[in-house]
Amino acid sequence: MSEQIYDFKGDKSTEEVNVPNGFTQISALGFVDCSSLTSVTIPNTVTRIGECAFLNCSSLTNVTIPNSVVEICLQAFRYCSSLQSITIPDSVTKIGSSAFNDCTSLSSVSLSKNIKKIPAWCFALCPLTSVIIPKNVQKICKYAFLNCSSLKSVTIQNGVKEIGSSAFANCDKLTSVVIPKSVAKIGDLAFWCCSSLANVTIQGCCITIGFEAFPLKCFPCKSNEKIYLSARCGRHRCCL
Repeated sequence: MSEQIYDFKGDKSTEEVNVPNGFTQISALGFVDCSSLTSVTIPNTVTRIGECAFLNCSSLTNVTIPNSVVEICLQAFRYCSSLQSITIPDSVTKIGSSAFNDCTSLSSVSLSKNIKKIPAWCFALCPLTSVIIPKNVQKICKYAFLNCSSLKSVTIQNGVKEIGSSAFANCDKLTSVVIPKSVAKIGDLAFWCCSSLANVTIQGCCITIGFEAFPLKCFPCKSNEKIYLSARCGRHRCCL
């Protein structure tokens, strides 16, 4: 069966759109710069949301991703500055880089349990307050949560193997983090300038920690501020 690709041809001032049943993809750039769009209904026949599909839909507040969607492509919802929450269903196995970058009202996200990585810049500059990284995620890529300045809580489930460079840099409300046993590598500057970070627990016994992954100069050394390290082997270049 041939793919049925939906490409919005209506007026850019349209506020609500119902994508007709039967379409299997939202096209690349399908709704780009529809700055008046507040709500879009996506049918459960759609399996792919294309590159930059909703880029710069600055009024978009209501979108439900159906559990038929398998892939959300790069920059699909970038600059959707009115989007406050998003649920990524478990049907999604792949998310592209910068998919939700610069969604400056996005405070809540529920991640699919079946994605293998959180790509670069995926939620950078979003005011998320908490996030749970599912156990099937193997890698949190570089800059994934960069400058999430409202982020207070991160739960990294056992199963994650790598935290990329600057993945959580400048998350200055983050106060503590537990690195599970499954993590084998923490990249350079992973938690750089997390100025409220007071307690870091690393549970693994074989881990490589990159340059200034947890730089102490980002917060004063008070008696109740500790970094707990299990016995480890490997290369350690963390400024501890």
